[in-house]
Amino acid sequence: MLREHAIIMIGFCFMDSGPIISGLSYNGKDENGNDRLDRTPNLEMVKMYTSCNISQMLRYWNMSTQTWLKYYVFLRMLGPPVPAGEKRKAPGLTPMFITFGVSAIWHGFYTGYMLFFMMAGYTSWQTTLAQRNVMPRVNALGIPGFVSYFVAWVYLWLNTAYWVVPFYLLNWDRYDKVLASMNYSLHYVTAGVTIFLLIVQTLCPPKREKKTHTE
Repeated sequence: MLREHAIIMIGFCFMDSGPIISGLSYNGKDENGNDRLDRTPNLEMVKMYTSCNISQMLRYWNMSTQTWLKYYVFLRMLGPPVPAGEKRKAPGLTPMFITFGVSAIWHGFYTGYMLFFMMAGYTSWQTTLAQRNVMPRVNALGIPGFVSYFVAWVYLWLNTAYWVVPFYLLNWDRYDKVLASMNYSLHYVTAGVTIFLLIVQTLCPPKREKKTHTE
């Protein structure tokens, strides 16, 4: 698995080096007068590996594809742009899962791709619930930020290491053997985290700020 992962990472590094060598990635000068070569980025490795949630991680991985999915799939399902100064309503689960589904089908018609990307969407939904319902209470308890970051980072990369197995092995009869050898452990962890998040949301809904009207 490490070999396959290294091959993919090296490939993305070469994808970035090609536009830089050809000049296609030239993006003007920075404030210090140095050349900017970030017009067509595909990978920011340090930011990806230090991400603590799935949205951050995907933002710095295969960046050109993520940008295409955002503007040509996800945002098109949210309706027309909202007027300046107004906030768009929360998109809900449907646009997110459809976007991940398009990405899975684009990779190929394998159950491994579909399972991996659907779980990426599911983990993203968990992150939304945690940020909305859990993090305000964690911060109120005075728990240091680095502790919250570390717990989220460990949970993200345990999930990634587990659910990436279907991505690499593709066919159910192959990746099921690997997941079974781990007693489907992250299946149970994912279910437990989901139950916990839903209980917190039900019993302790976030407080909404009251709108005040001034004449």
